[in-house]
Amino acid sequence: MLKVYELLKKLLETELIEFSVSAWASPIVIVLKKNGVDIRMCIDYRVVNGFI
Repeated sequence: MLKVYELLKKLLETELIEFSVSAWASPIVIVLKKNGVDIRMCIDYRVVNGFI
């Protein structure tokens, strides 16, 4: 969980992501990479893609 916090903190500080309560905001999904140690941040665009 600490890795997720550190990743999100870094992305917020560098303004690569921003906090949002918009109905159009897409949730993030955190998954472990195959090595079981590193994490990958994915974005779930299914709801937004449903409007295309």
